[in-house]
Amino acid sequence: MAGPVHADCNLSQTLQDRINTMLGAHSRVAYTGTLLLERNQHREFVDVRSGNGGSGANLRRLNDAPGSPPIAYPSEHVTTVEACELAEHYVFASAPGDTVGGRETLRLSARPRDPLRFGYVMDLDKQFGLPLRVVTATADGQMLERYEFASIEISATPDSSQSRLPQIDSDFALSELPPGFKLIASRTQPMPAMIVSDGLAAATVFIESVEQIIQPGEGGLNEGSTVSYTRGVNGPRGGILVTVVGEIPMVTARLLADAVRVQQN
Repeated sequence: MAGPVHADCNLSQTLQDRINTMLGAHSRVAYTGTLLLERNQHREFVDVRSGNGGSGANLRRLNDAPGSPPIAYPSEHVTTVEACELAEHYVFASAPGDTVGGRETLRLSARPRDPLRFGYVMDLDKQFGLPLRVVTATADGQMLERYEFASIEISATPDSSQSRLPQIDSDFALSELPPGFKLIASRTQPMPAMIVSDGLAAATVFIESVEQIIQPGEGGLNEGSTVSYTRGVNGPRGGILVTVVGEIPMVTARLLADAVRVQQN
């Protein structure tokens, strides 16, 4: 299906196709493999088994105790943008890729145009477009995190790219999102949460209501490319704790917390 036309899009058709294939890859494949995750000078191997059509994945760290249950990782790979829209926020380039996990790849790099997002160097599976190696870096090139499949098996599944994560009525909403970010899903259980993405970067905004008045304040930490930022504020019905978790810079997490609004019922 043809996407929206961007008259000022300066990407070649080949580069557009490569980006769009990557954006939709998680909705078209299932895969099983072992990857190496490196961040904060720490390395670990992780077994990954995806669901069909982008329905999330189960992760198991190989250095966990025997019998430890896998970690369910919900999918945030919902296609909300296309290549030319992404190019408003990233500068893209392509090159030949390495062999990763025994599969041929094509390299795609994305350099951020602003400080609200990180940069990426991705080696994409030549057949399916799935990222097999991803290096996440700051705008000035400092590596934050890298993952790379040591082995992987990929199979095609029915395309679910037109599906969307659920949107649920909530007492909270997001307004004035950072440029390029869109709300792609929301839920109310086990606590209100809203997922936002610019197509590459994604974050979840969790909201916890407390009855008593709380001391306003904020705190944040980084682990590799993942930020966790929490702010306490007081609303008309008591205190609110807003927590933002995602692969975004701290400044973007603060802007997402700024965007939280209490719905007027």
